[in-house]
Amino acid sequence: DAPSFKTPRMKEAVRVGCQGTVGANSETAAQAFFPERHIQFYPTFEQVFEAVESGELEYGVLPIYNSTSGTVTQTVDLMGKYSFFITAMNQVEVMHCLAALPDAKMENITEVYSHPQALSQCSDFLDARSLHSHDYSNTATAAKMVAESGDKTIAAICSEDCAKHNRLQILASRISNVVPNFTQFICITKDPVIYAGANRISLIIAFDNRPGALYEILSKLAALDINMTKLESCPVAGSDFEFVFFLELDASVQDPSVLAMLEEMERSCAEFQF
Repeated sequence: DAPSFKTPRMKEAVRVGCQGTVGANSETAAQAFFPERHIQFYPTFEQVFEAVESGELEYGVLPIYNSTSGTVTQTVDLMGKYSFFITAMNQVEVMHCLAALPDAKMENITEVYSHPQALSQCSDFLDARSLHSHDYSNTATAAKMVAESGDKTIAAICSEDCAKHNRLQILASRISNVVPNFTQFICITKDPVIYAGANRISLIIAFDNRPGALYEILSKLAALDINMTKLESCPVAGSDFEFVFFLELDASVQDPSVLAMLEEMERSCAEFQF
């Protein structure tokens, strides 16, 4: 049977959350989805998924892909663990800067803290100056830590707004390897919600490890002339080299032929998450 979709009510949402703290790029993305709404912050991506699944949040906002460093693996790894639906996607231009305490000098900075994605996106800048990088949960929480540290030899990679919010000095601007640098964010919710004109489908699938199994899936897409914008294999944590596949398709579930194809795919796959 055709799935039942709720009427979109994003405009009325009041319980919205993301990972990080004030000034995080996730907050920027969340405010773009929900202008002038209070955003609730969580320490980890997993806590955002948990809050959506439990109903504590109506919507959660998470990064999924960066134009420089690729897939945000922390998000994709959690997608197979929780029950949720993607209802919207947007993108934010990420303008990283190097921020430190007031009166800190560039030549005295030795250690830099930020989210692994941000460190990867700014690796050329860090390598050219022989700066040691350290993973932190979020760009904004890294900036907050630097602001509270009292240490003028450490710095954070964060947004300029975040640096200003934490009263940090900006030592260098637009330090990404590639400029402009964009991150895509997904907005997730507990129940399926779809807007008229929605044209992106995301799937996580698994099938028997045998010759031609992936081809059978791809041939179904080719038969309907469906463009696949992402195909990524993801290892299953704790398994002996087992994989699931993350797919994104340019297609609409409101198209009867696409819906029939998805139903056939669900029957033939060992695991199927829409």
